[in-house]
Amino acid sequence: MNKTTMDIEKFQYDHIFNLISGIFKFNEKKYGNFVKDVIRILLEFEKNGETIIDVDNSLIIFELLEDGWPNKHIDLLKNIGLIGSLNSPFVLVNRKLSLSKWSKKIERVINSFLKKIDIDNLMNSIIYKDDNKINQIQRTRYG
Repeated sequence: MNKTTMDIEKFQYDHIFNLISGIFKFNEKKYGNFVKDVIRILLEFEKNGETIIDVDNSLIIFELLEDGWPNKHIDLLKNIGLIGSLNSPFVLVNRKLSLSKWSKKIERVINSFLKKIDIDNLMNSIIYKDDNKINQIQRTRYG
């Protein structure tokens, strides 16, 4: 990686961290490195197209600022309201972690698919029933 890419990434991580700390007002000195670790993990995985991370089975190949990943980080995020509170920036469901922006987008996609499946099932049901009616009419007419 060249220096420019590293500078851009550091700016991106710092920018997200500053937004989160400005909104949620946690003790940066005490908790900041844990939050920075989680931001970096999520953004590094996102580069490879992974928006949901299985915290127990994901290989972290870079050095973290704090020890205790994943349990200590997750417990701390819950305690300071970054997971599980209204408008939390992170979402944790069944030990799967994501940024809330991805979680909401994925939820919308899933709901769209479910609606399409429901519509398709309804259409198939109507077509099937209509076919039965056609067969009934044909049997009545032609014996």
